Amino acid sequence: MSTGKRLAKRSIIGTRVCAPGEDGKYYSGVIHAVKTPASAASESGLSITPKTRYSVRFDSVPGGRPPSPSTEYSDRDLIGPGFGSVTSARLVPGQKVYLTYNGREIHAEVTQHREHLDEVDTMRLTKRIDEVRLLESRKSARLADQDTDFARLADMAGDRKRASSHSIDVPHVIGRDRLVPDNATPTRGLLATPPRESRDPNQPIANFRCISVASEEARFSGLL
Repeated sequence: MSTGKRLAKRSIIGTRVCAPGEDGKYYSGVIHAVKTPASAASESGLSITPKTRYSVRFDSVPGGRPPSPSTEYSDRDLIGPGFGSVTSARLVPGQKVYLTYNGREIHAEVTQHREHLDEVDTMRLTKRIDEVRLLESRKSARLADQDTDFARLADMAGDRKRASSHSIDVPHVIGRDRLVPDNATPTRGLLATPPRESRDPNQPIANFRCISVASEEARFSGLL
């Protein structure tokens, strides 16, 4: 049954978008003003709808040069919900982007945009242009932009396993080891254990060096 009420139109004010700066990079921000001039009549008598202009309040970026908040843009200049897509943009080296890597959203920088292949190189990872985002995804709980040493976490997990195994009570079997002579035929139920050899103190000992190698994901998550 219809209630007769019309749903309110979603306001464009506050929409998160990206706009190009003077350095060619896209900067994120929110739309804070919209200017729509009055319609004008042409010589033929047809009504001409003027182009709407948008003003964006940009986020603060360390080391970046976002445009002035007074700069006005057309709808074709903006990238975001209800506006253009990143597939129609040309990304310059150093552009900050978001992408999904191993099921997690990470922050990266563009090193090269191969427009003829629709691919973007982000440091050591190559992604298709339609897999790259200029805005952070709302579906992501958090970003993997912190330096995580996965090798160290693996070592800590191994220490916990060794500590737990040491605390397990293993029942001791009381008995006497039996030695089997070389010329004797082993029989079922007879346990043969070699005699313990004492190590010569002058015998050289091989030294092993354990090298922990961080995974590619750990190196890539430290880009930020």
